[in-house]
Amino acid sequence: MLRRTKLIIAGYCVAGLVLLALAVAMILQFTHWARHPGEFGEHHHHHEELEKPEAVPAKTYTLNGKTYLTSPFLETEFDVTQSSVDLAQIFRVNLNTRSFAVLEELDFVSADEIGLGERDGVLGVSIGGEEKAYPLRMLNYHIALNDLCGGREIAVVWDPLTMTPKVFDRKLVRKDGSQLVLSFANLGLVHKGCLLLYDKQTNSIWWPPEGKCIAGSLNGTVLGHYPFLFVSWAVWKERHPDTRVLSLNTAFTFRYSRNPYETYYPLPELPLPVEGWTPGESPFKWSQPVIALEADGQAKAYPLFVLLASQRDIEDSFGGKKIVIHNGTPPYPTDEHGREIRYSFGAWFLWSVRYPDIEVYQPDGEEEGEV
Repeated sequence: MLRRTKLIIAGYCVAGLVLLALAVAMILQFTHWARHPGEFGEHHHHHEELEKPEAVPAKTYTLNGKTYLTSPFLETEFDVTQSSVDLAQIFRVNLNTRSFAVLEELDFVSADEIGLGERDGVLGVSIGGEEKAYPLRMLNYHIALNDLCGGREIAVVWDPLTMTPKVFDRKLVRKDGSQLVLSFANLGLVHKGCLLLYDKQTNSIWWPPEGKCIAGSLNGTVLGHYPFLFVSWAVWKERHPDTRVLSLNTAFTFRYSRNPYETYYPLPELPLPVEGWTPGESPFKWSQPVIALEADGQAKAYPLFVLLASQRDIEDSFGGKKIVIHNGTPPYPTDEHGREIRYSFGAWFLWSVRYPDIEVYQPDGEEEGEV
């Protein structure tokens, strides 16, 4: 009898340990984004170690009164005589050149045909009744995609160094009424920690976080923005069941299942020189992802680790409007009626530099403050 009792007790102990292990696994999965901000897809492949990038000023030269800039990855020379930034703050970095591959032909499939995991990240767009999703695992390699959605010319852009997704209007209307549709590609140079783009029509250079041309004949031009959602595949297809998805089958031999930048974000210090960034004065690590809202020259940041820790939807207000940040991996904001709104996503350092007095969301019971 005693032996039987011991066996029963041992069985309960084993079962308890199994349940504890499952609970810990669920907690670790939930907090995955807080610990590994660069990835929320189910990618477990071996990856190459990424050393701290080496940055040197990009090469420029002057000829016949004009200033030109060169990229080590492109044969084109860029006329940067008209520029709104200090050219000495544009850097060459020893990055993986596979991320400069231009995907010209975009093939879309239905939600049922795509081989994405529920937690895979996508950048989703809904324009004019048409819904499209662009897998993060592809954006990591192609950076800028030129597409049409709802009859509008759009550029879907992802900067892997700052974790910044954007969707821009590629059509410009000039002062004389003429129109110009731009096509974007990766320049292979960095400014303020972010990869720069260039357009193939004028060879002007653009800084993606603001969609602003910083050098070239279009210097000072700012692109129009479209709303998007940067969410898990499960969330996007639930909100947009009729969505089409960019096919993973391309002419390239990339292993789209691996993130070539996943060892970049854990680096303890910001790897690239960024004017205005003072790490000793920052309350967060440089790569901490935040959701950011902007209005009337003001901005508010919602750190992901704070949102994930709440484990619930968060109601807040910004710019005189009520918003809801929905619990998810990663979280995402809507208005109080659940409609998608304009917002930004990216590494903390980028927002700290752009808005030195940025307001930072604090959970209930704590005071909200400026950093």
